[in-house]
Amino acid sequence: MGDGPTIAAAGAALGASLLFAVGAALQHRTSSGARVTGFRPSQLADFARSVGRNPGWALAIGVEAIGVSLHAVALHLGTLVLVQPLLVSTIVFALAVRRRMDCRPVGGPELRWALVLTGGLALFLVLSNPSAGQAGRPDQWPAVALSVGCAVAVVVMVLVARALEARPRAFLLGTASGITFAGAAALIKTTGDIATSHGVAAMFTQWPFWATLVVGGTGMVLSQVALQSGPLSASLPPAQAINPLLSVLLGVVVYDEPLRHGLLPLCAQVTGLLVCLGATVVLARAEGMSARPAKNSAQAGPPGPGTVDIAAAVPSMGRALPSLTKPDQA
Repeated sequence: MGDGPTIAAAGAALGASLLFAVGAALQHRTSSGARVTGFRPSQLADFARSVGRNPGWALAIGVEAIGVSLHAVALHLGTLVLVQPLLVSTIVFALAVRRRMDCRPVGGPELRWALVLTGGLALFLVLSNPSAGQAGRPDQWPAVALSVGCAVAVVVMVLVARALEARPRAFLLGTASGITFAGAAALIKTTGDIATSHGVAAMFTQWPFWATLVVGGTGMVLSQVALQSGPLSASLPPAQAINPLLSVLLGVVVYDEPLRHGLLPLCAQVTGLLVCLGATVVLARAEGMSARPAKNSAQAGPPGPGTVDIAAAVPSMGRALPSLTKPDQA
């Protein structure tokens, strides 16, 4: 893992993670006047106007938009096996940025779990040795099989979630959003390769670009619904964990991205990835439990029935939209 494109891809992925964390923190700091009370057009229009009048929100969206661009560059230069696991570092950056902006130190347990996450990630990346380079065209039948399987899983989760209480509903919907964001990352990689090989204009004539918009948009909607359905500590950990796990599977099975073979290297890679994901879940839960809705400004007045506060949530795959969350109930 030492050639130039790989290093550039890793740097772009880490840069995107940092920007996603900064954007989420800026949204949280400037959220006092941004409220949404429902999904009717008039309510969404009121929310859009309140956000449009807030320079902090415009800055946050701009920061995250740059993060999305860096993420796309990373996916073009590197493999899914490299880039998507690196994005779990967003949760570490988010904790550091949020604590810094709130003038609070990072707690000892959080620091230890951040080190565990870093160690697990380093173990996985060093032993898997994900090579840089352009993935070929996706293998058709594995891509179809995994796409159908993921689509069915998401639909089932959404249907089952409707009958559940707040916490399990948020957990299932968070998992569904993580699945869709992993699929969107794979589509972004394919779209970027098309744009590079055939020109930007050709990108708009190919189905991966439009599929990216549909899958990514679905993931954003699922994420917002998950965050409104229950406490952030229930929806954020599964969304953060399933994304890199499924992305690695997509990279190996669909894009033929190589991993180091042999029983011992494979066991070590799996161990490193599981340690990384376990630490991610713990840190995401800590982030969810520590998130508090911003206080209302004097002009905002008390929230009405059904009002949802805007709080920080860590974007898992270039989430350039605000995160809509209830006050955490954990």
